Amino acid sequence: MRSKERELKDLISIGPAMLRDFELLGIRSVGQLAKQDPRKLYAKLGRIAKQHQDICVLDTFEAAVAQAKNPRLPVEKCQWWWWSERRNKYKEEDKGINAKNTERSGHRGHGVRKRKEKDPVRLTTADLVLLSLLAERPMHGYQANANWFGERCRTGRDFAAPGVLLSGKIGATGNVAQSV
Repeated sequence: MRSKERELKDLISIGPAMLRDFELLGIRSVGQLAKQDPRKLYAKLGRIAKQHQDICVLDTFEAAVAQAKNPRLPVEKCQWWWWSERRNKYKEEDKGINAKNTERSGHRGHGVRKRKEKDPVRLTTADLVLLSLLAERPMHGYQANANWFGERCRTGRDFAAPGVLLSGKIGATGNVAQSV
């Protein structure tokens, strides 16, 4: 008996929004996806959508292509955030190299205050509005921004755009309930 061929919707980290993106990109099968370069998919989607794509879309493409190429990929590598952490790790390593170079040149960089582990994560009204948009339907960050500013224009209320990525706040605690 032949096993069922994997479909795009069967891949971990692939939801309705990414399935729509694959459709836009002309990707209709796991076999077709396995032949793709995630960075090229990311750039192409930006051109087709005529909007900048959230960098997490690249991470999701990385996870999807890796799964398409290797059906026995370890489950942690099937998650888009594994690829985010990997990308951020390399970015941090690059910063370390650049920091050493700037120390030698005498240039001072601007420091960023890191959140202390004991600082509680609080969701703002803006975060909760964004969560309600996401609860209505899955969407990428650029789509949420369009909805956010559309609501601002429709109601005439001057909402401030979320200054922090909501996923970063939720990721810090593990889930929404813990964050509220």
